[in-house]
Amino acid sequence: MTCASTGRSTKPPAEANGPARGPVDRRKLGWKTSIAVDGSGIPVGWAADCANRNDITLLDPTADQIVARGLHHDVDTVHLDRGYSGARVDDTATAAGITDLVRPPRRKPRRRLC
Repeated sequence: MTCASTGRSTKPPAEANGPARGPVDRRKLGWKTSIAVDGSGIPVGWAADCANRNDITLLDPTADQIVARGLHHDVDTVHLDRGYSGARVDDTATAAGITDLVRPPRRKPRRRLC
């Protein structure tokens, strides 16, 4: 089974006294969700937290749900976006028994002209 995981922020519900802040504002309100799906798009693990969290912090509970369901033995490859880089992600995947992580290459820093 091939698995993909991503995180996203959602807006909070509108308040009675005006519009709510969007997920790109500082002091974000709302939710950040992390969902792992199999190759068919069926969710196999998910986690939710406050919108002002980093995506990496939600990878641990998402991987724990995959392990709790006993699906970690079926996972061959996990595709992650660019935000999931570093030793913490590698350690989480290794603890869950996942050895093949596919991530986009890191971008080179832009050269400044001035």
